[in-house]
Amino acid sequence: WTDPVTGFKIPKGQYANLKWRAALLKRAEEDLGFRRDLWSACRASLHLWINAFAFTYHQFEVGSEGLRKGADHADMPMVTWDVQDDILTQFIVNLDKAEDILVNKSRDMGASWLCIDFMHWLWLFRDDAQLLELSRTEQYVDQSGNMKALFQKHDYINKWLPDWTVPPDSMPGGKNRTKMHMANAWNRSC
Repeated sequence: WTDPVTGFKIPKGQYANLKWRAALLKRAEEDLGFRRDLWSACRASLHLWINAFAFTYHQFEVGSEGLRKGADHADMPMVTWDVQDDILTQFIVNLDKAEDILVNKSRDMGASWLCIDFMHWLWLFRDDAQLLELSRTEQYVDQSGNMKALFQKHDYINKWLPDWTVPPDSMPGGKNRTKMHMANAWNRSC
């Protein structure tokens, strides 16, 4: 799949994507110019950032019998499907138009993770973004160890990012990551 914004060719198979990510990270560690260019490309493309850097906590999967079962591997690279790419594009379009969006979803389609990834991308790349997230209870907003909680998903995303991409003190216990609050010291977003 070719990212229409950056021209990056993104492998969409899980193992091919992991191999590609590893090569990107290795090159970024060795070549600071490439690192800056890659991060600029991620700023320009939500699709690239998710498919190159985001991971998802995959608690369940559909087995060969078509039944839901515990996932063999919980930590998986977020590799978007075509329908997810369409939703991500719609997120950007609606944000630019300042319009709401309604996502029609079913279980295990990754819609919750797409929303969190979108918010995280804005937090990383948009200056002075003030982002608000809510859920039906405080525990589903921010409760340590609860992967259903929104902020735990952000912490999980940051855990998988290379150190050079994570704003200072934004991991749990840092001064920029307190209960129900996460600040980006690089761009003043929170």
